[in-house]
Amino acid sequence: MSLTPGTRLAQFEVLAPLGAGGMGEVYRARDSRLGRDVALKVLPSHLAGDSEMRARFEHEARAIAAISHPNIMAIHELAIVDDRSIAVVELLEGENLRARIARGRIPWRDAVELAAHVADGLAAAHAKGIIHRDVKPENVFITTDGSPKVLDFGLARTEPAMAAVAAATTFIATEPGRVLGTVGYMAPEQVRGEPADPATDVFGLGCTILEMLTGDRPFVRATPADSLAALLNEPAPNLLLLGLDVPPRLADIVAHCLEKDRAHRFSSARDLAAALRGLLTDSASAHATVARRRARMRSLAVLPFINASGQTEGDYLSDGVTESIINSLSQLPKLRVVPRSTVFAYKGVAVNPRSVGLALNVDSLVTGRVVQQGSVLNIQAELVDVATETQVWGDQYRHPVSELIALQEQIAWQISEALRIRLTAPEKKRLHKRATRSSDAYQEYLRGRHEWSKWRADGFHKAIEHFDRAIRIDPKYARAYAGLAETYGALGYYGHLATDLAMTRASAAAYAALDIDPGLAEAHGAMGVCRMFHNWDWIGAEHALRKGLELEPRNPTIHMYTGLLHTALGRHDQALRSMRRGRELDPLSVLMQMSVAWAFYFARQYREALDAIREVTILEPGFPNALAFLAITYEGMGLLERAAETLGHAAAFMNARVGDDTVAELKAALAADGPAGYWRGRLRLAEKVRRESADASGLAEYASSVASAQVGDIDKAFGHLERMTALRTGQAAFLKVDPFLDPLHGDPRWETLLRRVGLAHADRPA
Repeated sequence: MSLTPGTRLAQFEVLAPLGAGGMGEVYRARDSRLGRDVALKVLPSHLAGDSEMRARFEHEARAIAAISHPNIMAIHELAIVDDRSIAVVELLEGENLRARIARGRIPWRDAVELAAHVADGLAAAHAKGIIHRDVKPENVFITTDGSPKVLDFGLARTEPAMAAVAAATTFIATEPGRVLGTVGYMAPEQVRGEPADPATDVFGLGCTILEMLTGDRPFVRATPADSLAALLNEPAPNLLLLGLDVPPRLADIVAHCLEKDRAHRFSSARDLAAALRGLLTDSASAHATVARRRARMRSLAVLPFINASGQTEGDYLSDGVTESIINSLSQLPKLRVVPRSTVFAYKGVAVNPRSVGLALNVDSLVTGRVVQQGSVLNIQAELVDVATETQVWGDQYRHPVSELIALQEQIAWQISEALRIRLTAPEKKRLHKRATRSSDAYQEYLRGRHEWSKWRADGFHKAIEHFDRAIRIDPKYARAYAGLAETYGALGYYGHLATDLAMTRASAAAYAALDIDPGLAEAHGAMGVCRMFHNWDWIGAEHALRKGLELEPRNPTIHMYTGLLHTALGRHDQALRSMRRGRELDPLSVLMQMSVAWAFYFARQYREALDAIREVTILEPGFPNALAFLAITYEGMGLLERAAETLGHAAAFMNARVGDDTVAELKAALAADGPAGYWRGRLRLAEKVRRESADASGLAEYASSVASAQVGDIDKAFGHLERMTALRTGQAAFLKVDPFLDPLHGDPRWETLLRRVGLAHADRPA
């Protein structure tokens, strides 16, 4: 190491060496400007004059800077100081994965969780067009809180690769057809000098997973030449044949990562992450009795049908056909069907059947194309066996748009026949049950669901227009009423429409749906939401949600609603079970993952809540609900500087425009007066939001009450809460469990408030 403690590089004072590799020396340093410790990666002095090495060093820094992800080591700055290239990166406390493996095999659940996070980080890099090309235990760092970080993008492919440098492990470099990587972890295509792609990193991660589970490097032999030959020619070790106590599906996943032909591997790290998480949430891995039951149950995913018309306005038809087939097949008790929000992650994505099958834990896939030519629809559909990647059934249909409802029924029926599912008479009736006989009403309903699924205020308003049109065409269309109820409920809860008005309309629509079809589960779910967040009728809400689950036990949304009810009543263990069940049923839904964060947060398990929110940001970066909740979770943990950094985005979700200057003021107040200064700043921000609200905003009253309670202005806090409950704001449902309102407990007005919301004694099952 060439720098000694006390050496200064610009504003950075070197404190201690941390390690060294072929591409840099790493030091702990103090940033005197920001008053924090960082890590400095410095190009070694003997390479400082090498223009190629400097270019490669800077290339790595740019690659890392292009990715913002919790499982990628963050870079703060790249600079030239005294003619030396330095990269300022986040200081990580913990150990690399190589050191962890050296202490012994890693239990399969821990290994799978680590690998899933690494896959998330790689997926974020791949989304930016960056391929790591050197995934191995040395390049995975496990922080003290257990979070893995992917390191060392020195070999990343984003531009012509620089020459490889000899390091502690063996690197191979040739020109042309350059081979870059570490022997024992390179994919076969790297050994052959072929271009890398996401499947290349999947291979390296597969080797790493095997090593975590076995303690052995799967393709490392006595010499580099022997190792390369093993990579090219020898099969990967079979986990089951090694006698390890791991789920058979994990063995399948690892084997799929390590296919010699990249076309047969997971084509994306995202699919690999989904497959790994499926092991952690799948009760079949933990309960043998459930596994035996599921073994007899067929499983299927209907992937989004392709809109082949070339016009985006036709998406509602292709999406609607997909959703309708999902809904029809979900009625069959002998078939597990992946929910809409999970499969729609594959919209517009070229898929490998086996990869998707492992990611979604299904044995069959349905794919299709929709083309509208005037008043005529052309639909092509096929059923694919995941294990063999062969077509089991396929057909083409050409019918008028007016026959769309019957056509979807026919497709669902033929799929059930192809799967050889024997249906009872009631099941046949359920499969052929029509919500409406009007094609025009049905198309308006499809347009409404298409807008609703965007989960944005403008989409909600457009959805209401379409649902209203569907109801005008067919006044007996129960599903359209249910869609209307769910949409008004969302508008009211998030403050996009006056809560009392929105929830009253939602309740009326839910009643109308149930009057037409008492067996419609989603209408019972919507009714439960209205009773919970507007009427504060906790017994009635629980009865409605319970009825919805009786009718449709695998409805993830109703499980989530049930978890919210348990949370509001302080039943935190039950809440977490319900939320996790919803996530298990719909693992790629941001709302299902968000609900797990809510359950942890209100149970005051902030670290777990933070981990769950990070999963949301992986599924959908920038999801506003997650940003809002991330800010208050940081506040609950006392990490007020981090809270301030995310507050601008969170305030935007609450319909307020907060600029960088406001966030800077919060940070300055925190630095000057500590937490009290921060919360006084938060109170000023909340008051600004209240003043700028177009109408009476219960959400703004809530934010003001929290800040007032934190600064000790109890009277003002109660005043805001009085106005919030008068507006029937949905957030009032969580008064009893809100940690920020703790300073109000014990005041006689607190018990009065709880009685008004029905929460004083509502903690027992109905």
